[in-house]
Amino acid sequence: MYSESDFENFSKKLISSAEERAQKIVSEAKAAAEEKVKAAEEEAAKSESEALQVLKKELRSFEEEQKAKAESDSIREWHRFLSDLKAEVTKEIEEEIESRFEEIAQVFLKWIETKFPDGELQIYEGVRTDGLEAYKVVKTADKKVVFSKENAIIELTPASLIEEYSWLVEKEIAKRIGA
Repeated sequence: MYSESDFENFSKKLISSAEERAQKIVSEAKAAAEEKVKAAEEEAAKSESEALQVLKKELRSFEEEQKAKAESDSIREWHRFLSDLKAEVTKEIEEEIESRFEEIAQVFLKWIETKFPDGELQIYEGVRTDGLEAYKVVKTADKKVVFSKENAIIELTPASLIEEYSWLVEKEIAKRIGA
């Protein structure tokens, strides 16, 4: 039969075996938990990295968009500035032509006389017509001089001068902007 010490030994073995199994289960559970924690940390780091990449990409896109908008605004402002400057210079030149139209018309008439010995002239009433007896002269209230003979028509107006000498406007603009 079994003695009390056999029972105690058996009990100790059982307890020892149970403790070993329990420690093994705890170790395995702990290792599994640590593995899950490590996997979760890696997943979190990966998600954080992906989110950071997305944010960086969005930031670059936003910066490029803002830069393009700023450039567009700057170009639009530059064009507006040039347009305003051209209008200002054109107005100044037009005012100068208007104020000196009689002088300009006299020079034009001298040129007509050298090229055409006769013809018809419509002349602004403020322009002298001395020496134009060879021409049929009609006075007009408009600031213009129009020569016509057969199929030839030559017109001098402040607007035609601005158009003809628009390169002067461009030159004056370049001078004013320092180009």
